[in-house]
Amino acid sequence: MSLVDVVLEEVERALMLSLRNNLPQAIADVSAEMAVKDTEYFAAIGVDPVPDTPLSMPSVFIEGHDPLVLERPLTDFPNLATVAYTHPEESPGSSEVSIDQAEVIRSIAYAEIFANSDDRPTVNRMAKRYGKALHRAVQMDLSLGGAVFREQVSPSVELSNVLVVVKSDTDDSWTYFQGARLQYTFKTIQSFYW
Repeated sequence: MSLVDVVLEEVERALMLSLRNNLPQAIADVSAEMAVKDTEYFAAIGVDPVPDTPLSMPSVFIEGHDPLVLERPLTDFPNLATVAYTHPEESPGSSEVSIDQAEVIRSIAYAEIFANSDDRPTVNRMAKRYGKALHRAVQMDLSLGGAVFREQVSPSVELSNVLVVVKSDTDDSWTYFQGARLQYTFKTIQSFYW
């Protein structure tokens, strides 16, 4: 794929494919590291047994923003969405890349994982760990398989607030959701002649 031909949908898909490839290892690594830290932490505060914090690979993959993500069936969690959008640079042409009849564009993509649990502290730990895993996974392939070239900005992760939803109309059971969003700045080349 030529950089001149890259469009947002291709970048979004490149991010999804990169994460589907690298996220399983990142999740396994984060889970193993945090299991050791959980044992130490919960022993120090006198909690026994150590609460479980399950991290599974998302099984539902969403291309683009899904405003109804919380309306999905509970079996759709965790899920992974990728979105790419563009912002022209403040000063076009101020790049180390020089291409005739093209402009370097600063773009932003993000990936979100929404986790779900019937326990609020558990969903909070899950979201933080998914954020850590997303960060590690994108660090494994900063060029997204060659689809982009990276701006000198580190991917950042933010967590949403915890949301509580009634599980059923027939009883008082609740379930909790929390999202982790990784945002990633990179550059692509946009031809003046699309």
